[in-house]
Parts: sequence; C-alpha cells; structure tokens
Amino acid sequence: MISKDGYYKKQLNYFQYLGRPIEPALASSNQFHYDMYHRGERGFLVTFCGESECFRAIDISKMEMEYGSLAKGVARFSSEQLRHMGLPLPHGIETSYAKILIGSYLLNSCMCYVEIEKKDGVKEGFYVTKNYNILEAVSDKLADTEKRKRIETFNTQFETSHTELSTGVFQVVKLINDMGGLRVSKGKVNIHNKKTFILPLYAIGNYLDKIGWFLGMHQVYLTYEANGEEKTVSTSLRPDILAQWMRTNDRNAIAKVIDSVINPFNFGQITIPDLFRPNGYVTLQATDIRDIKKVE
Repeated sequence: MISKDGYYKKQLNYFQYLGRPIEPALASSNQFHYDMYHRGERGFLVTFCGESECFRAIDISKMEMEYGSLAKGVARFSSEQLRHMGLPLPHGIETSYAKILIGSYLLNSCMCYVEIEKKDGVKEGFYVTKNYNILEAVSDKLADTEKRKRIETFNTQFETSHTELSTGVFQVVKLINDMGGLRVSKGKVNIHNKKTFILPLYAIGNYLDKIGWFLGMHQVYLTYEANGEEKTVSTSLRPDILAQWMRTNDRNAIAKVIDSVINPFNFGQITIPDLFRPNGYVTLQATDIRDIKKVE
C-alpha cells in the first residue's frame, strides 16, 4: 500500500505540467493528458466541469483514482501547484472551489476549446490558454500580422490571480482561426457560466475524428439538440451512400462534401448531409449530439 507521501509524489508526477514539454496534441507532457487523450481516441468525449448530455460523454468526476475521483485529484493538485507558485490558498479550497481549480488546471496545462452560447442562442467556439509554451508551440500557425505582437503584452494572461480564483473569471490568451492563420487576442473565460463549455482541444478533436470515422463507415440516425428540441437526421459520409444521394460518381465532388464537415473557423461545428433531403445539409455543434444509431 502506498503511503500518503508516496501517493503525493505519484500524484505530483501524474498531473505535473510545469517544466514539461508540449506534446503535438498541445498539452503538457504528463500521464494525465496522455490518459485523457487515449480515452478520447476510443470515442468518448471526456468532460471536466460536470456531466454532459452529449453523446458518449464521460466526466472525470466519474473516473476513480486511488484516493477518490479524478476530478478531486485535479482540484487537489491544482490548489497545491498554485500554492507552490506563490498563491497562499486556504485549506479546503479544493472542495469548495473544485470547478474553478479544474478550469485553472486545464487553462494552465493545455490548449483548451471553449464554446459559449451568446444571447441570440448562437454558439461560438474558440481556443484559449494561460500557458506561454502552448502559445510558442503554435507560433508558426499565427497569421503574419500576429507574429509581430510582443509576448509581454500577454503577461497578465499567463498568470493566475486570487481574483480569478474567487470569481471564476480567467484572463486568457484567445486564438481564433482566420484566413491567414491564427489570430491572438486577450480574452476572458467565465467558468461559472452554465452556457460555457471548456475542455482540452484534443478532447473535442478526437471526438470529431471518431464521429467522422463512424459516419464514413455507416449510415446513421443522428439525434441532436436545437433550440431546446431534439431532432433526428439520417446521415453518412460513406462515399457510395453520398454518391447515390448526390446522384454523381464525381470523386472530387464527394471528397469536397467529406472534407467540409468540420468548420475550420468554428472547430466544434459540423455540417453533415441530410439524406432525407436532396442536397440538404444540417449544421450543428458536436456538443449538441445526443445519440447516434447505425441504420440496420
């Protein structure tokens, strides 16, 4: 049986992100992100801020560690790490401020995908981080005009403050895809906002890849939520099914449909064929998917 000190060292190594290199998945190289990444490769959407209605979503609060849930482990480590970085946090904060501490951990250890619902009900997705090395890792993907920005401009965004932890509103570096590359600006993320969804970029990326793979193999009934109602569409990305639906054998035309599924300017948004309507398409957020069933 591992002693308390032994467990702490094990936990420290599992979650540590300071001084770690950045993986191609744009996350700090540690066992936690490794495990979450590969769970996502199996078709799950790993969430971090409570249970989600999204299809095949699994929250870290449901994953068990040796001393409790993974969510508790992240919150505990996050509080200890912030103390180590100079913030004198009170004991017990890992319980009362768990959601904020988990959000802080994600923002400081990886590139995050954030989805917000605006007042008009339209959802917007973008990337954020508080990690300087993450921004360095994507420097070659920045638009030319952005490469001239001084990194010191974002010093506040790379630090974590008492104000952020007490309010749940984090100062972040925000990145948006544009025609010339990524554009960088200062932004804010409100962890308490129920209409804000935050998770590692690799989590939504793996989820979309798996859905795309499954639709490329089968015709399915996909149920999604729109304006508070559930709707179902019959769809597929299998070339022979698309050829019949499009009434063409033009491989380039079919490939164009497949390649246009993911919106490059709103990463979590997908546009899929509606096989019940000739040349009809449905656009939705991946996080609004509620069920996928193969057509027998």
